[in-house]
Amino acid sequence: MKSPHLQSLERLGIRLIETPTPFPQVPTANAWLIEGPELTIIDTGSAFRPAWDAFKEQFARTGHAIGDIRRVLITHGHPDHAGLAMAIVKRSDARVFIHEADARKVTTVSEERFGSVWGRYETYYRLLGMPADFIEYMHQVAFAALRPGELLDTVEMLHDGDTFEVGAGKLEVLACPGHTPGCVCFHLPDHGVLFSGDHLLPSISPNPVMELGAEASLEEPWEGKFRSLVTYIESLERSRAMDLDLVLPGHGDTFTDHRRLIDELNRFHQTRQHHVLKALRASEATVYDLARQLFPNREHIELFLSISEMVGHLEVLEAEEKITRTLQGGRFYHRINQEDVGS
Repeated sequence: MKSPHLQSLERLGIRLIETPTPFPQVPTANAWLIEGPELTIIDTGSAFRPAWDAFKEQFARTGHAIGDIRRVLITHGHPDHAGLAMAIVKRSDARVFIHEADARKVTTVSEERFGSVWGRYETYYRLLGMPADFIEYMHQVAFAALRPGELLDTVEMLHDGDTFEVGAGKLEVLACPGHTPGCVCFHLPDHGVLFSGDHLLPSISPNPVMELGAEASLEEPWEGKFRSLVTYIESLERSRAMDLDLVLPGHGDTFTDHRRLIDELNRFHQTRQHHVLKALRASEATVYDLARQLFPNREHIELFLSISEMVGHLEVLEAEEKITRTLQGGRFYHRINQEDVGS
């Protein structure tokens, strides 16, 4: 990263650790070292040998040892953010903190649990209209994608409003569910700095990843499903109201003017929802049909992310009572409500 803000951040005792990921959509991930009474790191990077090598090399240049870390704060439980947490814990006395809604991602993704969870997702994917070959592809990639690396034995729970003392002052936890149910940011109010994780990113729209409810049944896997995009848009409004001077994201360069970015994100989602409504005016459709229609050239993991995004847009439109979802022949179909046909 080449950012004009890194030097001023170092004066606050904040240093960037940028590591590669195995994910082409986000080729690098940011961890943020914060000096103070207890050496703290926000996020860790992927459980991926090149990432660990880069982490160790850059950490050594800070003048600290990995064994000096006392707190690992995780913005959310995805593997490119929590993947190296256990590697750090093994070499230090660090405590790991994560929001309760994401804790299972880093502690209990066992093969046994994955089997039961996958059954619900497989049923849900059929309801979305996914063909059998694509569901099989998702089965092959899902376990590797879900595992954060070495699972953690214990974590401590973060809650909205929790605070930590660091060298730059009070560090506040800000719950920003959306990208995941347990997504959080960390705020230094004395300096107008926000560690945004994947809640706000400078050059891409965070994907509203599909997550089924933990207690949903195999027969009705949609019950209790986390409405990621609906929730994300609500969280954007909360972060838009904050007075910030600088945002330190989980990927990409630091940036200012977070309200401009949030306004752009809202316009982006509104435009996508307009396209969805236009497609539904022609005929009712499944999620998979709509994703194929709006994103005809996407395949493999890019297609899955498009389907995830489509589910999010449809949930927003359903919440706004612009569309209706019905179950027909083992699939969900979406149709536009009569009053919106001519809109």
